[in-house]
Amino acid sequence: MDESEISNKALQIKSIFKDNSDMPADILKMKIEDFLLKHNTCTLCTAHENKVRATPIEYKYLNQAIYFISEGGEKFAHIYVNPHVSIAVYENYKDFKSLAGVQISGTAILVERFSNEYNTVMKNRGLNIENLKNMPIYLNVIKVKPNKYEVLFSDFSKEDYNVKQVLQCFDD
Repeated sequence: MDESEISNKALQIKSIFKDNSDMPADILKMKIEDFLLKHNTCTLCTAHENKVRATPIEYKYLNQAIYFISEGGEKFAHIYVNPHVSIAVYENYKDFKSLAGVQISGTAILVERFSNEYNTVMKNRGLNIENLKNMPIYLNVIKVKPNKYEVLFSDFSKEDYNVKQVLQCFDD
């Protein structure tokens, strides 16, 4: 069996054991947002051709989007070429009864410097806009618009829901 066949088999198995997202979407969305608001660090994964980059980075969850502030780096080069990203936010592992994590698939864009959105993000982080304009370096803002959340919360079983849930996002 070649690599492509192995990959296809794995995807078939995943579809057979597809997560049963039986939690009502509004409740699941609320639990996801609560989790994201309680955390501030994640792993941002970007890719281009055969290069993959996993960057530990601080984030801010605002207005149903995830924002990152950064001077630059390889992740920027990847995003310019391939805006599709994956983000993982999770609790430290203790045991199987306390698993909690969210994997987010989304599309990244660079927010225009000193636009209203840029200024809102910076102010929310406690940064002074005038000071930013006088800095010798640029601080960039990356915005990720999620299109899918894959959730694993052990606590969902206490509410008689599956511990794995999926929430697809649609443009309003």
